[in-house]
Amino acid sequence: TQSGGGLGVGLGTALVLQNSVVTQNFAETGGGGLVALEESQVTLIASTVSANSTNGDGGGFKGLSEYGVGTRWNFVNSTLSGNSAYFDGGGISNSGTAKLHNVTIANNTADSNSDELGDGGGVFVSATGTLNFGNTIIAGNFDNSAVTRHADCSGKLTSLGYNLIQKVIGCAMAGR
Repeated sequence: TQSGGGLGVGLGTALVLQNSVVTQNFAETGGGGLVALEESQVTLIASTVSANSTNGDGGGFKGLSEYGVGTRWNFVNSTLSGNSAYFDGGGISNSGTAKLHNVTIANNTADSNSDELGDGGGVFVSATGTLNFGNTIIAGNFDNSAVTRHADCSGKLTSLGYNLIQKVIGCAMAGR
């Protein structure tokens, strides 16, 4: 598919995945595992997003929101691992409003084709995106760029406390 290899959430719709696995999917332009569009809502509870890939952004998940209005992605007690993106966000690429609680983001890869055009192996947050996270681990991710590497995260993240980020190069951190 072009986007949302496993699942696609359209304009103004909602999706709740609980005790689910989204794995081994491919999307040409983004959201190898899942893609969520403007004004949509996605909630993952006790779920795993793994081994997905894309030739675009968001190997595991791509939250796409041009204006950030009415968009929410909530991940609770979930894991994103082993996903890859040619460009930004091996695990997550976010331009909407995301909240992570008790989430593990590990072993994901940005710039998987090593052409210097991707950042944020674990998490990429665009200038219009918001990512709040608590009790979360973002570690052991990769950016295959030869020069500038933002392995675990790229963009502005707001900590709600009790997080572990292995490599903060590329992250602009706010919060506690």
